[in-house]
Amino acid sequence: MTTQTLIASDGMRLRCTLWNNVRRPIGVVQIIHGMDEHVGRYARFAQYMNQNGYIVFGDDHRGHGRTAGGAQNIGRVGCSADLFMDIVSDELAILKYLSQKYNLPVFIFGHSYGSFITQRILQESDLCAAGVCMSGSARYPRSMLGVGTAMAWIGQRIFGANAPARAIELFLPIRGRHAARYLTRDAHQVALRDADPLRAKYF
Repeated sequence: MTTQTLIASDGMRLRCTLWNNVRRPIGVVQIIHGMDEHVGRYARFAQYMNQNGYIVFGDDHRGHGRTAGGAQNIGRVGCSADLFMDIVSDELAILKYLSQKYNLPVFIFGHSYGSFITQRILQESDLCAAGVCMSGSARYPRSMLGVGTAMAWIGQRIFGANAPARAIELFLPIRGRHAARYLTRDAHQVALRDADPLRAKYF
């Protein structure tokens, strides 16, 4: 495993991780991670893919992990007018970089929020991915999306665009105090995620 930095089109420094312990690579997997986590959490998956012939690469999104530039900045995205499309642009650039660098089939693995990024990437006419895999994706009713949009708008007007979205605490009695348990049945992994200094409690 090695780390490197890629420079986005607007100058943002994207902190990336490469797993390339592969003798005869047959392809590349681009990881697009979920909200409030970072690509380092996919180490076991990446090692498994290495064992099966795939190089694995991924970045920490803007406002996430090491790209945020320090624990105090995690969950903060500065003056980004459209964070979603900024990340889409970053991931498209990474996809093209991987395709050109390795000249191997590149497969996208997008999880949760990363799956939504992947869905948008699929709309590109010049897509150079050989295939995609999306996990933890969703399709919400319009009414639920409307409530979420309204809460986000109100929160921004009251607390500012970069303030943590603490209103999510209102839903803890519904989701359960240990929301990370929906990700895995492995209690050890839940504990590791909860204690991870590079994840955002609120975003």
